[in-house]
Amino acid sequence: MCVKGNHDERVTALYRDKDQLWNVSLEERTWAHDNAQKLSEVDIEFLENLPYSIAFTMDSIGYSMQHMYNNYETIPSLHHYYSFWEQQTKEPITSMKHKRMIFGHTHRRAIHYLSNHELWMNPGSISYRRPDDPCKEAHYMTITDGRIDMKSLQYDRSPLLQATLSTTLKKRGELDVALVFFGEN
Repeated sequence: MCVKGNHDERVTALYRDKDQLWNVSLEERTWAHDNAQKLSEVDIEFLENLPYSIAFTMDSIGYSMQHMYNNYETIPSLHHYYSFWEQQTKEPITSMKHKRMIFGHTHRRAIHYLSNHELWMNPGSISYRRPDDPCKEAHYMTITDGRIDMKSLQYDRSPLLQATLSTTLKKRGELDVALVFFGEN
C-alpha cells in the first residue's frame, strides 16, 4: 500500500511544467528537479494516481494511512483525531473500536496514544531524516497480530552519498541537508 506524499506532488508538478523543470538555474535546483528529470511518463502517472489516503482493517483494527496531518503539526487532541479520521476514511468514528493512523511526513519515529484505543504513529524513514536526528539507521515498523514493533537497521549509506555528490543541487539547503544524513558524520 502506498499513499501520495508532498515530494510526489512537487515532482509531478515539475514534470508537467517542462519550462520549470529544465530551465531552472543551478542555484535553485532541488531534489524535486533532479528526481523529476529522471522519471518517465509511466512513473509520473503512477505517482499522480496514488491516493492521498487509504483506510483498511487488519487484525480487527481500523487503519487510516496518509502522508501528513497538517504540515509538521501533530494531532493535538482526541477531538481532532476523530475529525481527521472521519475526513480520511469517510466512516463514522464509532465504526471501529480500535483505530490507528499512520503518517510519514515528519520522518520522525513516534507512537502517540490519544486514548487506549486511538493512536497515531510514524515509522520514521528508511533513509532521509531531519538534520537534528542523529540516528542514521533505516527506521521502519512492523505490525503483527496487532502488535506494533518499531525497528531500525544499520546500512551502508556510501552509495547514497556517491549518488548525492554526483547530482547538481543548490549548495545551500538541498545538498547540505543530504550530506548531513548520507555523509560520514
